[in-house]
Amino acid sequence: MLRLDSSAFAITETGPIPVAEITEGSRVLCMREGKPRWVAVRALGRGEAGAWAGVRVFTDAGDLLLGASTALVTSNGLRTGQELADMRDPQALGRMEGAWPLLETAAPPEQPPTEEVSTLICDRLASLSLLKGVKNQIFRVGSHSQKVLRLFERAVIGIECVLEPGMAGWSWLAPRGTRPRGTFAPNRETLTECALALWQVPEQGRYRLSLDHLEGRSFTLAVLYWCGMSFRTDFRPRYSPLQVELELQARSTPHAEIQGVASLPTASLIEVTLAERGCYMVVSGLLCGQ
Repeated sequence: MLRLDSSAFAITETGPIPVAEITEGSRVLCMREGKPRWVAVRALGRGEAGAWAGVRVFTDAGDLLLGASTALVTSNGLRTGQELADMRDPQALGRMEGAWPLLETAAPPEQPPTEEVSTLICDRLASLSLLKGVKNQIFRVGSHSQKVLRLFERAVIGIECVLEPGMAGWSWLAPRGTRPRGTFAPNRETLTECALALWQVPEQGRYRLSLDHLEGRSFTLAVLYWCGMSFRTDFRPRYSPLQVELELQARSTPHAEIQGVASLPTASLIEVTLAERGCYMVVSGLLCGQ
C-alpha cells in the first residue's frame, strides 16, 4: 500500500486528478517492468488525524509529500521517505543538503489531450485562479503578456474579461457580461500556457510561485507532465523553501535530483492499494512503490 498526500496528483485515463479524488476502481498510470500500464485502485483508506508521519521531498521535477514508510524508486533501488530523510547531512547546520540518490521519473502518456480532458483541466484551472470570498467573479493570474492572458480568458474562463494589472507580479481578470469569448484548440501548447498563467513571471522564460500555493503548484506541474513538457524546478531557499521557480527545459536523463527533504511528525495522507503487485504508481511524475 502507498501513503500519499491528498493534494498530490495521480494520472488517470481522464487526465491528472488529486489523490483525494481517486475512487476505488479508478485506473491510474503505473510503471511495470519499464513499461506504462493502467492499473486499478483496489482500496483506499484514511488514517486518524496525525496517525502517520510524512516526508516531503523537494526535487528539480517538483515535490511530493508521502508517508515515511512509502518508497520512491531511485537509481539505487527503492528508498522509503524515512530513509531519504535519514540521508541528510548532520553537519549541514540545518541546511537541506544530503547525499541523495537520483529519483526515477516516468514518461508521460503518449496520447494527445482529448477535448474531454482539456475541458476538465481548464475547469480546474479556473477554480484554482478564482478568488474566494469576493462578491464578483475575479480570477488571479500572473502578469503575463497580453497574448497569454487573452488565451487564458478564452480557453479557461470562456467569457470576455476586463484585465486589471496588479502589484507584486499579479493581474486580475473580471468577466463582463455573458458573451462567450470563442473556442480554442485542445492541444499541449495551449494547456501548458494556460497552466503557467497561474505562475508569476519574474523574467522572460522563468516562472515563480509561493510555496503555500500547494494545490495550484501541484496541479500545474501535473498538467505540464501530462502534456509532455519537460521542466525543472528550483526550491529556494534550500534550508527551508519559501518559493519555487520553474523553467521549461529539456532533461538529458529520466531522473530527478533531490534538492531537500523535510520530515513531518504528522501528515494528512491517503492509503492507496493497487490491484496489481510489482508495479510503481506515477504520482506527481515520480514513481512510488508499494
